[in-house]
Amino acid sequence: MEEIKVKAIIINSTDYKEKNKIINAFSLELGLISAILKNCKSANSKLKFCYSPFCFLELELIKLDEVFVIKNASILDDFFSLSENYEKYICSSSLLEVVLKCFKPNEASGLLFINLLKSFRLLNYEDALPSLVLSRFLIGVTKICGFKLNFSACANCDLPFTKNVYLNLNSGEFECEACKTNYSVRINPAEFKALNLLATTPLEDLNKLEISENLILSAVKILTLNLENRLNIKFNFKKYYN
Repeated sequence: MEEIKVKAIIINSTDYKEKNKIINAFSLELGLISAILKNCKSANSKLKFCYSPFCFLELELIKLDEVFVIKNASILDDFFSLSENYEKYICSSSLLEVVLKCFKPNEASGLLFINLLKSFRLLNYEDALPSLVLSRFLIGVTKICGFKLNFSACANCDLPFTKNVYLNLNSGEFECEACKTNYSVRINPAEFKALNLLATTPLEDLNKLEISENLILSAVKILTLNLENRLNIKFNFKKYYN
């Protein structure tokens, strides 16, 4: 039996037997994990808060063979108010879906965890535009997954961009008009500039950006499409950002 402490953000939970739940969370130390929370459905349970989505906790885990059991927990930040605003709720849920679908269990990433936590804080405390937070988070995930976008030159001929820019959905790279293929989609100059601004702006300075909401939504669509093609996945949240 091994005891472990982790800092984690709750993603979701499912019922397990009569009184228990299985908690799915993203942790700083271990990445995506699942853990059993016992006897949590009773009105007197002191750990009911453990299965609230978005909640930022310190979890005390007991590892039994390959199974984690939650021994105790303390709230570091609840982020409960994100559920009270529709747009913030959709954005927060989208962030968690990205983590859940883009990364494997027990694949830890300190940078990803910090970006997720910063994104929640931007939404909760600084009233940042939800679509802007999502687009910047997607930029970060693209880079963490190893698909860093080059905004300075065509990925094929290495010449600087002068006119139209295209995203090759086969390679995930930006290319010029001369190098475009049947797998390429055009990125207009305003969209390209917006994506570049998002990529070069730290999360903590996000509220300083002046980008129209239409361009932000375009960025969400482009980045979502790119990740879906790179990782062979489908995001449910994209229906909210059409």
